[in-house]
Amino acid sequence: MQIDFLTFEHFHGRPDGSTGSSLIRAKWLADKWDEAEMWKVGQKSDVLILQKVYWEQMIDDYKGIKILDLCDPDWLNADVDIVDVMSKVDWITTSTEGLAKYLEPMTKTPITVIPDRLNMDYFGEPREHSERARNVVWFGYYHNAKQVLNSTILQSLKMRGLGLTVVSNDKFEPQNDMGVEITNINYTPENAYMDIKGSDFAINPPSMSKGFRFKSNNKTLISWALGLPVANTADEMDKFLKPEFRNQEIEIRLKEIKKDWVVEKSIKQYKDIIKCIQNNKKVK
Repeated sequence: MQIDFLTFEHFHGRPDGSTGSSLIRAKWLADKWDEAEMWKVGQKSDVLILQKVYWEQMIDDYKGIKILDLCDPDWLNADVDIVDVMSKVDWITTSTEGLAKYLEPMTKTPITVIPDRLNMDYFGEPREHSERARNVVWFGYYHNAKQVLNSTILQSLKMRGLGLTVVSNDKFEPQNDMGVEITNINYTPENAYMDIKGSDFAINPPSMSKGFRFKSNNKTLISWALGLPVANTADEMDKFLKPEFRNQEIEIRLKEIKKDWVVEKSIKQYKDIIKCIQNNKKVK
């Protein structure tokens, strides 16, 4: 059986590795799944997984099994008629429970949550910690940095003598940096993980945006895989100033990743979905 991933990144002509969701929810799985490949024009397949792609002509014409994978609430901006698209596929997968619960009343198509998980081949050896923390990292899209890296966060960093590295697609330059030394690094797929690993721990403060409740925990998982604890509170910042607590945290989190957060578990979920769709088609 041939499974193809058609990604948001490919559909919109973006450079390979430039779109996090396409990397995490398609490329990483295809690398570990013998039957799966990234979609190419003219390539025949038995299963098409549309990763954040709402190409209705393709969905209408494709004769095999169709799975729509959703990780963002694009329909909130009226960019897509999600009810119509969901009605034309055999199954829907989402990255979070929040997305699934939001969509369930709108469709009769089955929905399964397949969380963002990691292909550990991409991360190398995790960072080891031996000194007091001097620098924290935030990574992600610039528009999110403007929302979450507010004066309260910057004040907390200043009080603890911590610098801030921002790995993003644009520079974060607040009007008042509160005296915090801010280093901006342009996000590139080739170097991003090494740039992130240069800090002592990560911060991942929540956003107040309307779509935040649908966001996955992938930034936290990536930080752990790189050997960086994630501090979401002042108490956690204080704890992770000490290297022994950072090392202890990562030892625990790497075990958690191995148990719950590797892409092999996502592949198993997809295989079960495909088998269920095949059985349903036989019954019909």
